[in-house]
Amino acid sequence: MNGWVTHRRVTEEFKRRVEAACLNGFNFTKVWPLPPGVYWRDAEIEARRRGKTKLNLQGQSLILRFRPKKNRPSSQEEKQIKRYVDELTELLTNQQSITDPYYGSVESYELVDGDCRIFLSSPDVEYLLDYLDDWIQQNDWAGEFHFVKRSGHIFDSKASETRVIVS
Repeated sequence: MNGWVTHRRVTEEFKRRVEAACLNGFNFTKVWPLPPGVYWRDAEIEARRRGKTKLNLQGQSLILRFRPKKNRPSSQEEKQIKRYVDELTELLTNQQSITDPYYGSVESYELVDGDCRIFLSSPDVEYLLDYLDDWIQQNDWAGEFHFVKRSGHIFDSKASETRVIVS
């Protein structure tokens, strides 16, 4: 929609389907029926004012690090990392409802000499790790695998880090 805003009247059924599908970008405002003397625009402003809550987004990061057998990842190891990225993306995007918890998302990955890394962002890295615990424990990487918890975003040079080796 190129950033344009449009106002359309929709049915309650349409609203229910949008919410059930967890679609973003919709702002539903009840315009009818309203009590006598209540203007829908005023009701919308008041509803937004009441609905505002302060989010405590901590902007934390998780870096999953996989050491290849040799200095450069083999084609097999590259395929395995891409499979991991797909698995993690699926795990983190399987919300069934808009009210389901948000754990985080896969931001990127890189394959460099001596290291294969998957970068994830999260509002709370401990919450994300708790959610990914089964995936981490079932990890089938042949070489060394560890992760780094960061108390800031991926590129925050001042963020503190904690390295955890997975055995």
